[in-house]
Amino acid sequence: MHRKAHLVLLAAVMVVALFMVGCGEDDDVVGPSAKGTVIVSCTPDNRAIPWILTYPGGLNSVGVSDAVFDAVEVGEYTITWGEIEGLIQPSPDHSTQNLAVGETITFSGSYGEKGSIVIDVTPDNLDAPWLLEGPDDYSLNGTEDLTLTDMALGDYTLTWEAVAGYILPSTNPETATMDEGSFVTFSGTYVDDTGLGTIEIYQTPDGLKDTGWSLTGPQDETGSGYMKFNEMPVGQYSLTWLDVDGFIAPVSLPQALVTGGTVVFNGTYGKDQAYVQIPPASVSIPVTFTMGSTFDLESDETKHEVTLNGRFDMAATEVTNGQYVEALQWAYDEGHVTVTDASVLDVLDGSTAELLDLESDHCQINFSEGVFSASYPNRPVVEVSWYGAVAFCDWQSMQDGLDRAYDHSTWSCNSDNPYDAAGYRLPTEAEWEFACRAGTTTRFNTGNCLNAETEANFNGGVPWGFPLSGCGTGPYLVRSSDVGGYSTNDWGLLDIHGNVFEWCNDRYGIYGGDEDDPVGAGSGDSRVLRGGSWISIADSCRSAARYNYNPDYTDYAFGFRSVRSIP
Repeated sequence: MHRKAHLVLLAAVMVVALFMVGCGEDDDVVGPSAKGTVIVSCTPDNRAIPWILTYPGGLNSVGVSDAVFDAVEVGEYTITWGEIEGLIQPSPDHSTQNLAVGETITFSGSYGEKGSIVIDVTPDNLDAPWLLEGPDDYSLNGTEDLTLTDMALGDYTLTWEAVAGYILPSTNPETATMDEGSFVTFSGTYVDDTGLGTIEIYQTPDGLKDTGWSLTGPQDETGSGYMKFNEMPVGQYSLTWLDVDGFIAPVSLPQALVTGGTVVFNGTYGKDQAYVQIPPASVSIPVTFTMGSTFDLESDETKHEVTLNGRFDMAATEVTNGQYVEALQWAYDEGHVTVTDASVLDVLDGSTAELLDLESDHCQINFSEGVFSASYPNRPVVEVSWYGAVAFCDWQSMQDGLDRAYDHSTWSCNSDNPYDAAGYRLPTEAEWEFACRAGTTTRFNTGNCLNAETEANFNGGVPWGFPLSGCGTGPYLVRSSDVGGYSTNDWGLLDIHGNVFEWCNDRYGIYGGDEDDPVGAGSGDSRVLRGGSWISIADSCRSAARYNYNPDYTDYAFGFRSVRSIP
C-alpha cells in the first residue's frame, strides 16, 4: 500500500489501535530487554501532527502529538509523518535511527506554513485569461480575480493573455517566489487601446550633455530635455533615462495612458558622490589641532588638543536623496532591508532598526511597486536615523567589496576602533570638526561671521545678541537646498555649515584633555550631530557646536556624510 494511503487508514482506526499513544508511555511495548528511550517531538504545538513509529520487529505506534517512550528495546526505529492540510510535511517524510543501550533518540517533525497567491485583474469587470505555472508542474488557467491558499513553496509564473481592444499588462509574464508563509500578488492592468492621449517628458537639470531618454510602449520615441507628444496611442508606457558620467540617472515607474489623458514623466539627475582627502597632501601627518570652542560659548565645548594619526576621504557634500536611493535600492534588491508603509527597516545581523521614516511628510524618498525614487535627488537625505546613516556606509562597503565597518547587532564600528576600519563609516566627532575647520581657529571656517546668501544655508533672518551680533544675516530658505550651492571651505568641503545636521560616529559625552584619535564616550545611547541646519541660527552652525539625539531619532533637518580611512 502507498505510504500516504497507509497513514490515512491508520489515522482512521487510531482510536482502536493497539499501540496508540498521545503524550507519554506505551506499556505494551515494554519488555525484559527494554534499554532505551525514544522521543517524538512535533511542531507547531497547536496542531495535531499524525505520525507512525515502527519498532524493531515491525510493531507500530500511532500518535498525533509529542510522545515519550521509556525503557523500550534497542534496535532500529522509523517514524513516518502524515499529511496535514495547509502545512508542509517535513522533508523527507520519514526517517530512521538506531537506539543503543541506555541512549535516547529523538524524532523531530517540523511542519511549515504554506503560502497564498492573489491574482488581481484590472479593470475588475474584464474577463482577462491568465495561466499560472509553478512547482511540480503545477498549472492553472483562469479569467478573473482569484485567491489561492495552501500553495507549495517555489517559483511561480503568471502569464497574461490577450484581450481584444486592450493592451497587455506591461510586465508579462510576471514571476515571484513563494516562501514559507508568504503572500504573493500578481497584478495585471489592461488598458483600452482604442484612443489617443498626451505624453510630456521633463528632464532636469537643464543643459546636461550626452544625455537623453528612451520612451517605449505602443509607440516608441527617443529624445532629450523637455518634449511633448500629442495623439499618442493609449497603453502602458515606460521611460528609461540614459546614464550620464558624474550623475545618478533617475528612475520612472511605468504609467498607463488612457483615452484623452496626459501622462507626465519627470526625471531629475542626481549628482554622484565625490570624496575629498582630509587633510590634503600639503599637510603632514600626524596633525594636532585645537578642538572645542575658542570662545567658551558652551560648557560641553571645552578646548583641548587632539592629534589625528591618519588621513581619510570625506564626502565633499552631504549624502543626497539620489545617492541614498541608489544604495537603498541595491540593499532592497539584495534582501538587506525590508519596507513597510511607514519605514525602511534593517535586517543585517538580526537587526530590525528603523533606517528611514517614509511616513514623514518631510521625507523626500518614495517607495512603490518595489522601486525607490527621490522627489528632490540633489537635496540632502533627511528623516534618516543614525542607524540609517550607518547602514548606507555599510551598503557602500559591500558594493565595493570591502569589509563592513559596523556590526549591526551591537552597532560597534570596527570593534570600537573606527580609524582602522576598512570600509566606509561615519566620521568621528574629532574628524568632523578637523575637516570643518580646515586649519581655521575662528567660529566658522569662513571667519567669525557666516553669510546666509553665499556661505551656508541657515536661518539668517533670526536676530540674536552677544556674541554673534551682526553676524549670520541673509535670507531664510525655509528648506534644505541642493548640495553644493555654496562656497567650499579651504579643503574642498561643501555645506559643512548649515543645510542639515550631520550624524557622527561617536556616542555623545563631555570631553576635555589632550587625546590621540578620540572615539567619543564609551557608553550612552545618544549620538553626536554637527554642523547646524537650514532651520538653525548661526550659533548652531559653528565649527565647535555640538548636538546629540538617540540613534533611532529621525528629523527633517538630520542628514550625514560618509568617510573612509586611507590605508
